Amino acid sequence: MPVNVIGLLNVAIDKEEYVVNEHIRLISREFFERQNISMPSDIRFYKTFIVSTDDFGTDFDGANVPEEKKGSIPTHFLWAMKLLISEYDIVNSEWFAGESYEQLKQFVVVSNQDSILSTYLSDDWITSFKIDNIVHNINEGTISDIIILYHRIIDLYKAQDKSPDDINLHWLYAYTKFQECCTCPSSKFSVLNITSALEFLLVNTSNESEYRAAYFAALIYSEQFEDRLMCFNFLKWAYSVRDKLSSSSPLDQKLFVDKSQLPENIYKLREILARVLLRTLGLTNREIQDKINGMIFNCPSFM
Repeated sequence: MPVNVIGLLNVAIDKEEYVVNEHIRLISREFFERQNISMPSDIRFYKTFIVSTDDFGTDFDGANVPEEKKGSIPTHFLWAMKLLISEYDIVNSEWFAGESYEQLKQFVVVSNQDSILSTYLSDDWITSFKIDNIVHNINEGTISDIIILYHRIIDLYKAQDKSPDDINLHWLYAYTKFQECCTCPSSKFSVLNITSALEFLLVNTSNESEYRAAYFAALIYSEQFEDRLMCFNFLKWAYSVRDKLSSSSPLDQKLFVDKSQLPENIYKLREILARVLLRTLGLTNREIQDKINGMIFNCPSFM
């Protein structure tokens, strides 16, 4: 039986195994230790594993996945986890595949996490995981929420194949940009991806699109005034950087110095996009606009 594995370095689950569907399972390292299964050295120190038992073949094309395979790709579950858990980075391995756990070899590259030192992320920090110094525990309730989110996203992908006119393609585009931020989290590309995603998801006109995207995202992000203002100011900064990047203009270092530590800001921008995606999942483009209009025009009166 073929196996496909993605390791999670800083995540621990409260059971040895969670069954997601026919092919996908979430398995703890203790499961393999108890059964004397030896993982390859590249991933044996990881705490939790996303495992798929489907056969994708050697000529697998992630851009053209047949419908019957969509629910068994381990990266889809990884992105659902990263979307729901935004308070810290989930550090993951690449996608390994083989005919047995002992024969796993790298199959698909799913991240480039060395390109940026994300919040709390450094070479020393990663090394410390090998002795289990820093681990985030995920309980059954959170895993159930991740599984529900994963199934909703898989249903969207399947509906896209059958009737793309009936789903919100703007949401799927923004979700793809979120995946790209996780895969290649460099400051330059993250700013471009996040600002583009919010603009495409929330704005239907080119007039003042950057302001509207920042404003609408802030309304969706939180119900609290202070959090909304923080989000809006962060996104105004991001769009100013995006404009420089898009025009290939030299970047003024003050754009970054004013925001203390850039890696933490990129992480915060990704968290904003994740929350907006979660709150708009399942809504049509028209429904999103109607809800935003309702928030704007139902605001307190001017006294």
